[in-house]
Amino acid sequence: IIYVPFIPSQNDLETIEEITSIIEETAEQNPSRKIFAILNDCPHQLFSSQTNDAYDFLGDYKKYFTISGVKIIHRSVYQTCPADGIGVLESKDKKAIFEIKKLLREIEDNV
Repeated sequence: IIYVPFIPSQNDLETIEEITSIIEETAEQNPSRKIFAILNDCPHQLFSSQTNDAYDFLGDYKKYFTISGVKIIHRSVYQTCPADGIGVLESKDKKAIFEIKKLLREIEDNV
């Protein structure tokens, strides 16, 4: 299983051609691999046009990967946990814990 993270920004999304080229070039090495695109560092707004536009854009590349059912919101806990010597699941941020547990379930469902 491969997760390709994208920040919903033009700079990140413009790398899609290079990424899909690598996906095509390496397909024979592991034809049974599962590749997911996941949005990371998303704005907090529930209906962010930036995030929705990124999903629309990624939808044009479903030939190369599945779009993850998880999106990771920009939260300070993702930056502070490593400095504190803990993982997100050990933090007190319930929303971040929910996101990571949802990601873990998605991975487990696809193993």
